[in-house]
Amino acid sequence: MDSGSTLSFVTTKLVQRLKAKKIRKSTSFTGISQTSVPTSRYQVDLDLIPNSDQPNISVRAIVLDRISGDQPGFPLHGVREQPFLKGKKLADPLFDQPGSIDLLFGADISSMKYFFKAMLLEQIG
Repeated sequence: MDSGSTLSFVTTKLVQRLKAKKIRKSTSFTGISQTSVPTSRYQVDLDLIPNSDQPNISVRAIVLDRISGDQPGFPLHGVREQPFLKGKKLADPLFDQPGSIDLLFGADISSMKYFFKAMLLEQIG
């Protein structure tokens, strides 16, 4: 989640894995510090289904070959053993190891309040 971004992004690799239908639409945008970013030629509509009774989240994402470098930038040793994570079903069980970012949610998601509510309920519940 990038609350500073007004757009959501998805990698070409994930679009292909999901067999999502691409919509041809050129989109220009700038990155951090007004850095020029190559124009995207496609967008895709995604429906995300939470692992709870929360409503689905619909998002239109801009398709890019790469969103960012691997995250986190280095292994976060010992994080998985923290008490607040015990028994939690995580979307990415290897979140503490460097890996590619294939989907980045921006503040453009109209259902974001449901997303956060679902996350909080899952963490507390």
